[in-house]
Amino acid sequence: MKLRDLVQEVPCRIRTGNPNLEILGVADHSGRVGEGFLFAAIEGHRRSGTDFLKQAQSRGAAAILSRSRPEPLPAGCAWLETGEQRLAIALIARNFYRRPDEALTVLGITGTNGKTTVSYLVESVLIRAGLQTARLGTIEYRFGGKTETAGRTTPSPVDLYRILAAARDAGDSHCVLEVSSHALDQKRAAGMRYTAAVFTNLTRDHLDYHGDLEEYFSSKKTLFDCLPEQAPALINIDDPYGQRLAREHPGKILTFGLSPEAWCRPEAWASTPEGLRVDLRCGDETFMVASALLGKPNLYNLLAAAAAGSALGMAPATIAAGLGALDRIPGRMEKIDEGQDFLALVDFAHSPDALEQLLKTVRDLRPSRILSVIGCGGDRDPGKRRPMGKTGAALSDMVFLTSDNPRTEDPEVILKEMEKGARSAGPPRGIIEVIPDRKQAIRAALLAAREGDAVVVAGKGHETTQELPTGTVPFDDRQVIREILRANGFGEPTYGAA
Repeated sequence: MKLRDLVQEVPCRIRTGNPNLEILGVADHSGRVGEGFLFAAIEGHRRSGTDFLKQAQSRGAAAILSRSRPEPLPAGCAWLETGEQRLAIALIARNFYRRPDEALTVLGITGTNGKTTVSYLVESVLIRAGLQTARLGTIEYRFGGKTETAGRTTPSPVDLYRILAAARDAGDSHCVLEVSSHALDQKRAAGMRYTAAVFTNLTRDHLDYHGDLEEYFSSKKTLFDCLPEQAPALINIDDPYGQRLAREHPGKILTFGLSPEAWCRPEAWASTPEGLRVDLRCGDETFMVASALLGKPNLYNLLAAAAAGSALGMAPATIAAGLGALDRIPGRMEKIDEGQDFLALVDFAHSPDALEQLLKTVRDLRPSRILSVIGCGGDRDPGKRRPMGKTGAALSDMVFLTSDNPRTEDPEVILKEMEKGARSAGPPRGIIEVIPDRKQAIRAALLAAREGDAVVVAGKGHETTQELPTGTVPFDDRQVIREILRANGFGEPTYGAA
């Protein structure tokens, strides 16, 4: 694509170089630059892309996008000046890949909790309707019949539009996209044409990045600011921030929730250890959904997905069949069954509210006791450590405080804060244990479990590695649980190292 075509409707100026220069690719990472590429030298939170100009140029960069003129600028290399680097590279990537979003029906999903589950549910509905569907989110990127490991919930703009182009070219007609607050703040999906968007909820998370809840909400809200006038905003009306969004959003709104005023709501519902049964109403349509997913949080996820399916024109029978077809979401209240006489669950809950909802949901299943294993990530919002400990202690009969992904922090420092929160929960329901080694903490919980109990391992969910101060190592809570159960007489013989 010619440089002049690449920068159409992009806030940048070609300061030096030939506008007819043929650009063969775009990159926002110097290691991905190839011969004839445009390299976006973005100023990040820790490093600036300008620190990697020599590497980009040595790899054949033909054009540089940056805030200030690169020095020295090699002969024949074009320079594009911009004061809005992140916006500019997103729009450039969109142009380079020939605006693939315009060929797709794109559903954006944002919120603190539930994005991944809702994305899986909506995908299931669309597939049941016979529609070839891409899904991009926290666990993986699926498009065009193949899967890529997800590096982050929402890809970088270059990767995002590359994937959407591949989805379009492979015949996908729909895309379900998890849109994180970081991605919205960093304009990774800038320019995207959404057909509809979902707001699940908003609770404390990522305040190490956003600073406070107001800024966090403001980032989430930008997704809805991008919606075309007639594109529906599907909003959880039971959530306080959802209510605020519904008041402030000027476009079309379709609400979901337990409120009798919600556009998509349950007329009756029941939760059992086998799953959910819901009599749903979406607008004028009523239908029944039977799901293997557990508890009230998943009721909201089902409502969000049903509302989205209805807004996208799916028939009630198709929605019901699609929602009922999923029996598990990786790392989201995922049952681990090796024939043991107690319930074992793995969940991604890593914020105080998500943990509270998780443990209350498990309590509703009426186990004899709840034994929870929880931790907090390092190099992330330290203000949630005490609330996490307090929540775990208040809602569990035994709580095992352990490492999550300590990253560069000392795990003991994180655990001391969590323990302070746990000890502040008032008269404890039961025992508080502090076991820094995550595998040993999981083992202790499983060996302490008795018939009819529930063991809940929270925080990492689908993740298959653990980030330690000494480096990243393989670690999958689900595999660890299976290994320990099998080593203690349940299921098949033990396999592999955790």
